[in-house]
Amino acid sequence: MAPRTVKTAAKKTTTKAKAAPKAAEKSIDLSFVAKAREAIEDRVETITEQAKGAWETVQERVKAVRENAGDAFGVVRSSLEVAGAGVRDVNLKVIEFVQADANTYFDTFKKVATAKSVKEAFEIQTAYVRSQFQTSVKNVRTVGEIASEAAKGAFKPVRDGIANLRKAA
Repeated sequence: MAPRTVKTAAKKTTTKAKAAPKAAEKSIDLSFVAKAREAIEDRVETITEQAKGAWETVQERVKAVRENAGDAFGVVRSSLEVAGAGVRDVNLKVIEFVQADANTYFDTFKKVATAKSVKEAFEIQTAYVRSQFQTSVKNVRTVGEIASEAAKGAFKPVRDGIANLRKAA
């Protein structure tokens, strides 16, 4: 019977020996878990702060884009208003020239109709054609200048807007 007691005692000793490291492991595990939890909480807090900062940056950029888009629409609107005024000015000048040409034509027609001879009628027509050619060249230059100024004026808001964007950047 003695051997049996020894075996039982040995088993108890082995069980106690195994139990001691497990208790130590549990105390180590708890401190490790606390440290790990603290590290995770710190990391989550850091990530949260970074996410908030990133979100604020995105919101600022979206706001800036909206403001710039509003500015761009304002620039386009101004440009179109100036262009419309320029087109109106060109059209008014063309109408003025057409009216003057029509008056000159009818005056010439009256002169030709009351001419004393064919030679005089031919001279009146020749003078009219020469005069109209010179007037037409002058009128085309005038209309071109008005159109050029209108185009410059129409693109001035765009140029200014681009210059402002470059200064802001």
